[in-house]
Amino acid sequence: MLNATQRTILLTGAVVAGLMVLFPPYFDAGGLFGGVQFAFILRPPASDYAIDLRPELAAQTLFLQISAVACFTLAAVLSSSRRRSRASYWAFHLTTFVAVVFTASFIAFSAAIPGRGWTGAPFLFCLIPVQFPGGYFLFWLRLAAFALLSLLAGLIASHRTASSTQNAIVVAVMGATLGLIFLGIANAALR
Repeated sequence: MLNATQRTILLTGAVVAGLMVLFPPYFDAGGLFGGVQFAFILRPPASDYAIDLRPELAAQTLFLQISAVACFTLAAVLSSSRRRSRASYWAFHLTTFVAVVFTASFIAFSAAIPGRGWTGAPFLFCLIPVQFPGGYFLFWLRLAAFALLSLLAGLIASHRTASSTQNAIVVAVMGATLGLIFLGIANAALR
């Protein structure tokens, strides 16, 4: 049974994922140096063919965003269980701290670098500011990997205290996230 903290965590994760679905990212599919736009799902950004601006829904990035939120949410639920182990609590907090440091440093890099960043081959190892489509995609790909590690660490640390239903849900989310990460890595490697 879920305690009040776990219900609050699940509700917060659902709200964040819902907002991501309602206001998804759109990439400029026309030009080389287009940016990321956000718009309501039922009213996408308008195209302007005079300047070759054709916004497209970034579905793969959206799936990475939702999977990262789901992984962090489930890791927080595992670490806030009444029967949690001390290792589960610290595993979640340590991996989340690393993800927060990564996010802060990537956003600081994006604010400090006005150009395109370092875009050497292969694309997977590029450092592109988050305001560009490639940088936004790579940011969420890397953050989803951190979220998966957070959930994996929490699952390993709490394997004796979690219920079998809870473990089945966690394993399903981990499998879906791992598949999305491998697909994203393959797409990034082919660019």
